[in-house]
Amino acid sequence: MGFPARTGTKTSLSSARSSSPSAARKKPCWSTTPFWRCGPAPTKGVVALIGGAGSNCIGMNRAGVIRKAWGLGPLSGDRGNAGAIALDAIVAAMKGVDGRGPRTTLEEKFKNALGLEALEDIIEHDFYDCPRPFNPGALAPLVFEAANEGDGEAVRVLREHGRAAAEAATAVMRALFSPGDEIPLVLGGSVYQKGANPTLVETLRAEVAREFPHVRLVILKEPPILGALLRGFDELKIKTGRELIDRLGGAFRA
Repeated sequence: MGFPARTGTKTSLSSARSSSPSAARKKPCWSTTPFWRCGPAPTKGVVALIGGAGSNCIGMNRAGVIRKAWGLGPLSGDRGNAGAIALDAIVAAMKGVDGRGPRTTLEEKFKNALGLEALEDIIEHDFYDCPRPFNPGALAPLVFEAANEGDGEAVRVLREHGRAAAEAATAVMRALFSPGDEIPLVLGGSVYQKGANPTLVETLRAEVAREFPHVRLVILKEPPILGALLRGFDELKIKTGRELIDRLGGAFRA
């Protein structure tokens, strides 16, 4: 039995948006834009990469041209975020349990964190015991912890996600810049701002530098809410100098 034939006019999401009466008044505002707004002033262009609950990459060159990658979750193959890192680490631990891969300290860490007798019980924890929707991303700090302790599988997972993040950033850079350009790559979100092991970031740096040797990584210290506020100021045509940004950042960190 085949799928029923579709009727009516084909309408893509992008065309539906563009035909909206208010579309002309709206400017694109992806979750990554606040991150670059808290970073260096993008007078010559900037690329921002977010790795938190989700992942996204967006860039803008000096001419104001914008390109992005990721941002649709599994549909766009998003990696480099807490959930994806944790899920890959869970798979690595499962492979260690059944013999498809090496044993890893991640097994005990996940069991202890979730109160499981066996890692295989994670499915019952997910469906029956968890009082709220299971959030794999909450386990991501344990992957960084295991990597700091020298766990090979944890290091491998972080390295793979660093390569994936570099792939997204490089794709955006290719569309906007030349290999000889000096490009600030702004990193924000818990994976970059709170990740306790350097493997992911150092892999990202090395992979991007293969094609863009003058890339400069900037790991944000400010919370994302500051960037969102600055984006609002931009829309209202309110000028924000470095002094104001530093004062606001200090207030949010207090």
